[in-house]
Amino acid sequence: YNYQVHQLFMSIHPDKVASAERVSLLQTLDRIKVIHYSGDDSAKPWRRILDETLKEYWPDRGRDSDFVKLFAEEFQGYWLWVKRDREWLESSKTMSSRSW
Repeated sequence: YNYQVHQLFMSIHPDKVASAERVSLLQTLDRIKVIHYSGDDSAKPWRRILDETLKEYWPDRGRDSDFVKLFAEEFQGYWLWVKRDREWLESSKTMSSRSW
């Protein structure tokens, strides 16, 4: 399967969590053969190494959890279904960069 990371958070939408194929894939990680990073450059893992503004996150692997949090925050679904941040949701409705 081709797994698109941005779909990870959208698959935990309350209306989809019971039926989304991607949810079952997370329980059988060996079935995932390709991880697909589409979209904005800020939502790509190699940014940790290539982006000069993030140089404090690499090569120090002690910052892995900090980077994972920063990386997750690039996805709308993280704010909606993990953080459940109502203020973020309201502000995102008026920001064209959040693709509503």
